[in-house]
Amino acid sequence: MSAPDGFTREERGDTTLTRHVLGRVVVVSAIAVFVLLIVFVGPLIHQKGYPWDQASPTAAPVPTLPPGTAAAVATAMSGLAAQVTAGTYAPPVAPDPAVAVAREDGRLAGLSRVAPGDPAALSTFGTVVLAARDAPYGLSDLVDAGAAAPDGENTWALTRNVVVRAGATLSLVQPGATLRLHSGSDGFVSIVAWGGSLDLHGGADAPLTITGWDAEAGAPDDATDDGRAYLRVRDGVLTMSDVHVDHLGFWSGRTGGLAVTGSDTGSARADLARVSSEDSHYGLFLSGVVDTTVTSFSSIAAEVSGVAVTGQSQRVALSGVDIDASGDDGIQVGGGSSTVGIGDATVRDSGEYGLRLSGRALATGPTAAGYGTDRSSGFAVKGGTFADNVRGGLLLEEADGTILTGVTARETAAAVRANGPAKRLEIVGCDLTSSAEPAVVIADGVVPAVVTGNVLHGQGAALRVAASVADVEHNDITVGLGNAVAVVGEGRVTVAKNVLGGIGQDAVATSDGAAPTVQGNDTRTWEFRSDFVTWLNAHPMAWMWLSVLVIPLVGVPLLWRRRVRHRQLRRLLEQAIVQYGQQRIAAYGVDETATSTEEPAAAPAPAPASASAEPAVTPDAPAEPVPQGPRTPPPARPHPARPATSARASVSAAASGPSPSPSPSPGIATDAGAASGAPVARPRSLADLRTGALADRDFDSMRQFAVAAVLEAGYPLSTISRMFRVPAWRLQTWLEEAVEEASRPPEPGVRPRR
Repeated sequence: MSAPDGFTREERGDTTLTRHVLGRVVVVSAIAVFVLLIVFVGPLIHQKGYPWDQASPTAAPVPTLPPGTAAAVATAMSGLAAQVTAGTYAPPVAPDPAVAVAREDGRLAGLSRVAPGDPAALSTFGTVVLAARDAPYGLSDLVDAGAAAPDGENTWALTRNVVVRAGATLSLVQPGATLRLHSGSDGFVSIVAWGGSLDLHGGADAPLTITGWDAEAGAPDDATDDGRAYLRVRDGVLTMSDVHVDHLGFWSGRTGGLAVTGSDTGSARADLARVSSEDSHYGLFLSGVVDTTVTSFSSIAAEVSGVAVTGQSQRVALSGVDIDASGDDGIQVGGGSSTVGIGDATVRDSGEYGLRLSGRALATGPTAAGYGTDRSSGFAVKGGTFADNVRGGLLLEEADGTILTGVTARETAAAVRANGPAKRLEIVGCDLTSSAEPAVVIADGVVPAVVTGNVLHGQGAALRVAASVADVEHNDITVGLGNAVAVVGEGRVTVAKNVLGGIGQDAVATSDGAAPTVQGNDTRTWEFRSDFVTWLNAHPMAWMWLSVLVIPLVGVPLLWRRRVRHRQLRRLLEQAIVQYGQQRIAAYGVDETATSTEEPAAAPAPAPASASAEPAVTPDAPAEPVPQGPRTPPPARPHPARPATSARASVSAAASGPSPSPSPSPGIATDAGAASGAPVARPRSLADLRTGALADRDFDSMRQFAVAAVLEAGYPLSTISRMFRVPAWRLQTWLEEAVEEASRPPEPGVRPRR
């Protein structure tokens, strides 16, 4: 394949193109392989499958209608059409539970203005009112008043609302009995102690069961959008033991199922033992209560919370509480409540936190209600187990004077998260584990926090302290991967006499100006691993992308090294060619001197001062200008023993450029300009070569053109080599071959080449 200048790659000496092409093919192939790995291996690593792997559609089962359905639908449609025609059609209104709550509030407020014994209570409000008296009311009184009726063996149906006024007590002591509160699409009933007392008791082995019952469906009422039956004590006393309630409550706390509320602090209280709640809106709702004790209470599948303590309640003790599968927090404590103790609680599978304990002030300044701006205090959690709650085990928000003792938590998120500002937090003797986050997080101004005697295990960090004051001592702290203790921001933090284990870069890590006091910790089980490696392991695709980046990272230095080596090789080649030329010139000068000694001749006229001449250089000394006197060129004579010597000498002379009086080589014609010793201007293009001796000449190839430019026009070999883009050594070979060919006599009948 010829280049645009007429030379092949072999003639020019360019043999690197094949290697370049091969290198590019390898690089492109490697990139293609890595791209394929990303496309095919990446989805498998993340277990997402390929985009084109879609589940094959399956035919949906064809629904079958029960017999008579089509006829019923046709009848309904005909009735609907008749209503539209008569103009009596009214579109159905979606039930609104908030409206149902407001209706209940209005009913109870209206009843509070009805005098005892007024028949309006029953006729207007549909409610049986139990007026004040010394003797408690019983189930028989409800039957006599038309509020309840038998509904099977040891089963009673409550079909009217019941209100227990101040001074009255409704006492239902019915072991093993079932009380069904009417609750359906046509309405619901409730039992409300409005200032009175409500006593509900069953037996240790035969609890009293109270349920919201849909008589039309013949099953418990699961729907809450249209309201549902509930039990409530307002400004009174609730006493319960061995009772099970289910399918009660809707929308609000006071209508939440089983609720005790006080309009003023101290006006309501409760005492519950061995009570269970299932499928209710709230398991137990306490607001504004004091001196309340809840023992062995359990809640399953509450829509909101298993137990809620709010409304500035005080002195509330929850013991042996078991909360399972609440929709929100398992236990909520807040709303200005204080002095709340929780002991041996078991909370699991909550939709939010296992325990949300808030001491946040009800106001930050003057308000219409006149709430105070002080945070709540006096919270204690002793013992208990928290597990598998969605957002974490215990959340402590701005709660002063909180003590956690002997708590066990096994969570995916943080086991304990304490957010300030808060004063005095103690975490003592707890076993806290998080499989995906720090076991304990203390942040935003908790002053001080004492963490001692605990077993903590987390991920990322077992204990994280941010912008708080903490003393962390005598703990067994391990982290799966990360830091045992992470201290962030300013704050006095002491980490001393702990056993720190795990895998990570630093057992105690600091950031954002943190300067903890770290002393006397046991880190013998700590295994060092760089944070960078940890990050890469957490992002599997990063390894693949780094592998792709290896190509330029490794290739660029190799290409640069190759370029440097090529530059060095070019310099060495140039030096070798120059040295070879100098040696040939020096050898030619020695031969010429010997010939002149044997056959002296008349000295020619001195060359003009402007003529250029290159000095002879000996192999052992650097080339320096040597003045030469006038001498007569020796006659040309053959050298049969060394036929190539004269050719090399002529080429060497040509390599040195035009001389003052060049000797024509055999068979090579020279023009008058070249022979006269006149200086030859340096050509700048191939067009400049076609002047003088080469004017109007035609050449069969670029090789003939180059040889003639040196031997006939007298241009330096280096100049012609650069113009024709031919290595100097190859051009010199061409010249020697041309001179040698010209020195041979032509064969008969063959015309010499020019």
